[in-house]
Amino acid sequence: STSPSSARDIPDKPVDLGAQSFEYQGRTFLVLNYSNYPEWHTYWKNPGDSGLPIRKEFIVADDNGEDVKVEIESLEWPAPRRYIEDGDILTYGHSGDYSLFFSPTPEQLQEWEGKDFSVRSSWLVCRHVCIPGRGEVKGQWRQGSFRSQAPTLTLDRSTLIDRLNSLPQERDFPNELDIVLAKSSSDHREELALYYTFRTEGQIGYNRNLLTPFPNDLLGFKREYLFQDRSGHYYGRMLINWDGDFATPPVNFPENGSLSTPIEISFLLYNPDNGKTEVITKTFRSFSIDHANRAEDLLSVLSTVDNQSGPEDISGTAAGEVRSTQLVDQSRAQANLFFYLLLALIGGAILNLMPCVLPVISLKLFDLIKHRQKTRGLILKHNLAYTLGVLATFMALALTVIFIKSTGEVVGWGFQLQSPIFVGVLIIALFIFALNLFNLYHFKTPGGKSLGDVKLQEGRLSGDFGSGVLATILATPCSAPFLGTALTFAFAADTLTILLMFLAIGIGLASPFIVTGFFPAMISFLPRPGMWMEKLKKFLGLSLILTALWLSSIFIVLIDGTTEFFMLLTGLLFTFFYFYARKEITRNLFFSFTFAVFAIIPLGYSLYSANQQRVNVDISAQQVREGEIRKAGLIWNHFSEERLEQHRQNGDVVFLNFTADWCVTCKVTERVVINTQSFRNMIEQTGAELMLADWTRGESYIGEWLEQHGVVGVPAYFALQSDGTLVHLGETITTERVRRSLK
Repeated sequence: STSPSSARDIPDKPVDLGAQSFEYQGRTFLVLNYSNYPEWHTYWKNPGDSGLPIRKEFIVADDNGEDVKVEIESLEWPAPRRYIEDGDILTYGHSGDYSLFFSPTPEQLQEWEGKDFSVRSSWLVCRHVCIPGRGEVKGQWRQGSFRSQAPTLTLDRSTLIDRLNSLPQERDFPNELDIVLAKSSSDHREELALYYTFRTEGQIGYNRNLLTPFPNDLLGFKREYLFQDRSGHYYGRMLINWDGDFATPPVNFPENGSLSTPIEISFLLYNPDNGKTEVITKTFRSFSIDHANRAEDLLSVLSTVDNQSGPEDISGTAAGEVRSTQLVDQSRAQANLFFYLLLALIGGAILNLMPCVLPVISLKLFDLIKHRQKTRGLILKHNLAYTLGVLATFMALALTVIFIKSTGEVVGWGFQLQSPIFVGVLIIALFIFALNLFNLYHFKTPGGKSLGDVKLQEGRLSGDFGSGVLATILATPCSAPFLGTALTFAFAADTLTILLMFLAIGIGLASPFIVTGFFPAMISFLPRPGMWMEKLKKFLGLSLILTALWLSSIFIVLIDGTTEFFMLLTGLLFTFFYFYARKEITRNLFFSFTFAVFAIIPLGYSLYSANQQRVNVDISAQQVREGEIRKAGLIWNHFSEERLEQHRQNGDVVFLNFTADWCVTCKVTERVVINTQSFRNMIEQTGAELMLADWTRGESYIGEWLEQHGVVGVPAYFALQSDGTLVHLGETITTERVRRSLK
């Protein structure tokens, strides 16, 4: 807005008021028409930081000639626009021409027939200054139609119908929208915040909110801030003042997050997918105490959306396109990045202790023991080759994640083990590698030496690199302490941050061998080489076969049927015969070729058929399996958002277990915590419902729900409390911790 040069900049009549009636689809409507002077605006029901909403009243004369105020059902007001006024004040209102619609009942029309009827309205209209105004239209109802006593602002029927049909309509709460009410992360004791996510392919213009709240007696809403991820999905934050102290009677701020009386909040939702503004309502029975910090960490790595109004919006010019800029507070973003890089580094180092990685790590340690007397330079070279294999694989995974995210798909930690082909190839590779440890074959390397040779030679560099690749592949289904938080940050970040985070995890995973490469004396505590190493070598070979068997159980789950699994086992059996026959029986070319064919054909068939017959996992929550799962004396219900919301409405306490067959950490937690008598006793005592979300096949609705709640991998555990609060328990749990959360 601009400052007035003189009093002549203020129009004599900033707002013109008119009233008329018309019939449409069997209903009679009373319409109040407003026409604002160019560049001047009035205010919506929720005026924002300042202003007053339009007020209106209807007066009818009774039989004694006394004025009586009457109420008429109001339709929804037109969708407001945003205005940024002097002093950075955000308001919601209307400019130009607009109409408010009311629907009197047939009984009211009959009662008012032939009586004097007045429409009174008051408003605050603003541009560079604000002017209160009021208007009145007098008339009578005759034969169900309002007729004014004097000429008034009226519109033709087609315009009225267009305005009526464009009013916001109520709709069910959308599945693509997720809203969390939380205690804000600020020091203000009585301040709340709304955090929300909207999955969309559309865009929002300058002068629009994604969510515009209706007035609420207990809550004072501040402005909306929007953010976007690389897929174009929107994330919002809206701070809220607790106004319960000013209510009648006063309502104290609930410090524990439990609302004695549920709060129902209505919003105008601008849906970028269809360009419509719709009315939605959500009831909150509690608010989260600890959600804000996690949400703020996520928002700090997203791009902000510049949907602030400019001068062109106030003058009525059409909204422009969305512009995204990096978060203004770059120092905070950088501090968060360094913090999460440290978590990624520590989490990557802890992965070395995970059972899914130990077989490969043990092989590398075995290699160090064998060659502890070699030169420092040679040991460093081979340890760096292993490190390069780890880092190269993590970079490949990071690029894959970036590509999948760019397509708008949901991707999480361990995503590659949701592919039956990848799991099948990994089973075959581990099995063949295990046969090498049993000395059934020696592959010649480009350097002329063999993988099974006891001498450390240049040709083994490729073997060290391959060990790094294999360790990384087996590490990604595992989740270690610190790693879940770091991955949540990474998967919501931009391309560079994803690359840096995956690089940090890789350095952490390779850190023991980076350190021992530069300081080989650190392995002096390990026993000296001897005959015991041959027995250890066979034991490690057995551990790889057990790892392959574990992957086989995942392969069965990923495919639709047992034929492919039977063919895989058949191919592995003939693979063993091929190597055994060549070493112990004969190297005859015919027999070797025959066993190779009998191995390759079933292996190839199993991989090809698994890909063709894979169950379609891109299903919606409405298609989730019904029924129960009986497991270790516990009854689990299949997870769905609808079922969870039903439990919330019923006031149930629920324990949610997000797991996958390829997640070793999940299986360990199930064995030592969930599948125990103490856990079963705790569930009986609390009366908690159990809900299981199996992400083995990569079901999209599970991945999307986890992403909305700041999680990118499994295991993940949540507790739904009786007041509707959803508590994230993290990646590791104890029976006592779950007990405290189920209240």
